[in-house]
Amino acid sequence: MSLNKHARTRDPQAISWKVSPKHGAVASPASRAYFAEKQGLIEGNLQYGIEWGKFFPAVVGGLQDPYAPTDSTNIAPPVDGKIASGERPMAAYLDRTDIDWQKHKVYGGEALDFVWEFSARHKYRRFNYFITRVGWDPSQPLSRAQFEAEPFATFLNTRKPHWAYTDEEMWPANPTTHTLTLPMREGYYVLLGVWEIAETDKAFYQVIDLDFLPGGEQPEGPEAPTELHDMGTTETSVDLMWAHPANSAAIVGYFIYRDGNQVGCVPVTQRTFTDDNLTPDSSYRYTVKAFDAEHRLSASSNVHNARTKPSEGGGEYEDWKLNETYTTGQIVRHNQSLWQCLASHPALVESWAPGAADGFTLWKAYGRKRISINR
Repeated sequence: MSLNKHARTRDPQAISWKVSPKHGAVASPASRAYFAEKQGLIEGNLQYGIEWGKFFPAVVGGLQDPYAPTDSTNIAPPVDGKIASGERPMAAYLDRTDIDWQKHKVYGGEALDFVWEFSARHKYRRFNYFITRVGWDPSQPLSRAQFEAEPFATFLNTRKPHWAYTDEEMWPANPTTHTLTLPMREGYYVLLGVWEIAETDKAFYQVIDLDFLPGGEQPEGPEAPTELHDMGTTETSVDLMWAHPANSAAIVGYFIYRDGNQVGCVPVTQRTFTDDNLTPDSSYRYTVKAFDAEHRLSASSNVHNARTKPSEGGGEYEDWKLNETYTTGQIVRHNQSLWQCLASHPALVESWAPGAADGFTLWKAYGRKRISINR
């Protein structure tokens, strides 16, 4: 359903169909894939399986989720020009630029429901929503340069590690409805919804074509947090604190970013965050954004640069290696973090690596000292 805050009659063209998807897709408003499938222009039922590497707009695979390092790493997301199809050859029609795609009529600033339906659910990490930039060129293929660099709305699953929770606890509700406050635009724009999976290396991609009518009104979003600083650092952690904005009544939480990547999410009642598993003697750049009940993001806080302390005793630790034998108390480096061995053992399989599925019985994060702060 489209929620029109402007109390005017309009033709939303928000075509929706009851679906039985292979995995998951935006059922309303209908995506580009829905229109193409109804016309027989892509492989039958494929509109529900536009699946490729997660972490868009990244361009490479093998990346770790900064927020949930124990989630599966990714394969490379779809290449430029094949974002709408997810690089699926039988869905290549979705990437064409010579099509007058059917568009949903909307207003900038209105609240619009986006409904995902599933038949094969996965343990998920987040839903991200991107929109094309002002001045984008519809005659050119959809590319990273055509989209805003950051999502305008994010719905995060804060449960981690994913394997510590049941399927039902990590699955999205069926259906899942996200009410998005649309950015201010006029004219034709493309919205990209990405459903990122925690337990696999992939995400599901859905492109929706929107026609923004004149006369939208941008509701006021949350104000940005202020006075971001750290209360101290250790070899592998930074304790952050910030101030609530003056008008914080509508805020429900904060996202924390390290070097541009989201690493944390806390409720509005909390204004501190400890970033763990960092590299000793290294610099990091932090910002914080507030979000409200409609998942509108504020501008970024001030930028705070923090540096972790050098390793005690100096020197570099060796990397964890398969088939090596480790002793209790030994310290190694793995995935840019330091780990201490809990029990002597030979490293026989990859799943025994620090931070891996079975590694938490053998290793613990090293250097997580804390400076006492008032939370």
